[in-house]
Parts: sequence; structure tokens; C-alpha cells
Amino acid sequence: IVVGAPDADSFAGRSFVFVAANGGYELAAELETPGGSAAGDAFGGAVSVNGDTVVVGAVGSGVGGGAFVFDRNQGGADNFGLVAQFGSDDAGDTFGAGVVAVDDGVVIGDSTSGGTGGSVELQVSATAPTPVPTPQPTESPTPDPTPQPTPQPT
Repeated sequence: IVVGAPDADSFAGRSFVFVAANGGYELAAELETPGGSAAGDAFGGAVSVNGDTVVVGAVGSGVGGGAFVFDRNQGGADNFGLVAQFGSDDAGDTFGAGVVAVDDGVVIGDSTSGGTGGSVELQVSATAPTPVPTPQPTESPTPDPTPQPTPQPT
């Protein structure tokens, strides 16, 4: 479970990751904007989790907002380390207003993209695709073709 607290620390924000343990939940990680949160980042305004991947939006981060992807066991056992970050260079954007972690990447929303009313961006993982098995040849031999006589001209 991930819980965002975008108004913590003068709206710098934080996010808290909880994992199942001992019949309940315990705090596994406290996340903040990489490099240190700044007032107004609103880190944790949007959060999502899928398996061991956590995505956190921060609409006030950088110029036009940001989204940060953390994976479990990055930088040590049970550590949630940063694996990717995305942002907008357009002032006034709210990139990271909505985030969703999916199996092969993340979906990031921007409710005011360039003043046009919003956009959605899909970031797909750079990991190699799962290989598809190559069909194996059969063990049984192909039947020999029956010879056909060459037709004679008439």
C-alpha cells in the first residue's frame, strides 16, 4: 500500500509505503522527491503501486511537475530506490497530477498540458520483452513423396 501526503512539510510532500507483515501492515519506506523535497513540490499528490513498483506524482516539482518511479530491492534488500523520473519543461503544467503503475510501465497524467486541457503519457519499461519459444521440429520423418512420371508430349 502507498499513501501520499502532498501537504506535508509546507507542501513539499512525502509518500509512505506499507507492506503486509505479521497479520497487518508495517511502514517499509518513506519516499520524497529525489535530491530533497522543496516547498510546493506536492510530492505524493498522486500515487500508485503495482507489485514492487511505486509511482509518485509531484505537480509542483521542477518547471511543470514530475513523476517518480521507485522499485523494491533497488539499492539494497527491501529498499525502494528510484529507477526512473519524468517531468515537464512547460511552466504551468501539472505533470504527475495522475499516475498509474502498470505491468510494463507507468501512465502519467497532466491536467493542464500546455494550457490545452490536459494530456496522458505512457512510459514503457526499457526491459527486454519476454522471449517467445521457438517451435521445435517434430521427431517423425516426413513421408517420402510418391514419384510421378513425367508426362510425355502427344
